[in-house]
Amino acid sequence: MNITKKLKLIPVVSLCVFFLICIVSYFIQDIPEKTSYVYQNHEIIVHSWHDSFELFIGLIFLLVLIASLVSTVMLIIVKIKSGEKIAGKIFLTWGSVVLCYVIFGFSDIMLNGLWQKSDYFPECYEFTDGQHTIVIEEESFLLYGGGTIYQIDSNNNAFVIGNISTDDGGRNHGRYDIEWSDNGCEITYDYDNNRKATEKVKFK
Repeated sequence: MNITKKLKLIPVVSLCVFFLICIVSYFIQDIPEKTSYVYQNHEIIVHSWHDSFELFIGLIFLLVLIASLVSTVMLIIVKIKSGEKIAGKIFLTWGSVVLCYVIFGFSDIMLNGLWQKSDYFPECYEFTDGQHTIVIEEESFLLYGGGTIYQIDSNNNAFVIGNISTDDGGRNHGRYDIEWSDNGCEITYDYDNNRKATEKVKFK
């Protein structure tokens, strides 16, 4: 088998691997995430087994990309040495890369949904009474507005203790009136321009 025939195997193997990943994603998408949260650098970081699987897929795609680059260089060398036509082989190689990327994205959607946390442009605001610390994470997109209330422990682990919602994608930009107690707090915020809402939360 000459070198060009060997190089033609790269896009075939790449597509087979990513189709297999897509099938695996379909069958594991309903496995519970067991999500955990950490407050770092003024943002809430989400951890679950999805992260490890996405990293694995990303590394596989990186290997496909490197293999395709090496294949392209070798095909160019073959062209220089023997004058063999390589345009179709290069098109096949990079066409498979694009298709692998599409399958990568589809697998990610199956696991995490069409909309991910970053799509809602989250902003975090930290509050404390000296004994307890909470973080209110605001989100909005088009007409959706709301957020999540987290309690933060001494190790910066975050625990969901409540939610807020606003009208027409509004944000409070950290403007909250908080009444603290030993067991929880009451958070008052602007629901829209004319109304206020109060969320009562209990500490864990």
